[in-house]
Amino acid sequence: MKNELQVVFGAGQVGFFLAKKLLEAGKRVRIVKRNAGGIPDGCEFILGDALDQAVCRRATRRHNCHRRFNPGLGEALSVTDGNML
Repeated sequence: MKNELQVVFGAGQVGFFLAKKLLEAGKRVRIVKRNAGGIPDGCEFILGDALDQAVCRRATRRHNCHRRFNPGLGEALSVTDGNML
């Protein structure tokens, strides 16, 4: 999809490597986490907590969202340009 964005909440042991793999696959990646440490180069970054609805809305603004979860790889929101949900 054009301008596809992957939003990863948290970039700890799983999220960091998930974000790197997404970048390697040519995806646009935005990370949302509570501190600025451990962000892979090339990722967009939003400081905040995934439990805060305002932060989640900001992270996905102007995009349609589709929640994806893979217990082995972590969680990501796949979003594409469009209307905010």
